[in-house]
Amino acid sequence: MGAPGTTTSRPRPGNGEDGWEYVTYAPSGEQCTACGSGIEPFDPVRRATVAREPGRTVAVYRHIGACPSTHAATA
Repeated sequence: MGAPGTTTSRPRPGNGEDGWEYVTYAPSGEQCTACGSGIEPFDPVRRATVAREPGRTVAVYRHIGACPSTHAATA
């Protein structure tokens, strides 16, 4: 755990043993913290919160399972 007032990118402990709180659908415009790609409207994701500044947390989302490929196919 970092010093008070430092930024951390680790999910805070939630209901799951790995720190992710639950499975949900992300709000429009969110990006996966693992692969950086946009999350589609009906992609199930895992949600957690992270500290961004003293006393404030933000929700973060990750694809469930493997992230979709971010490489475009070439002919």
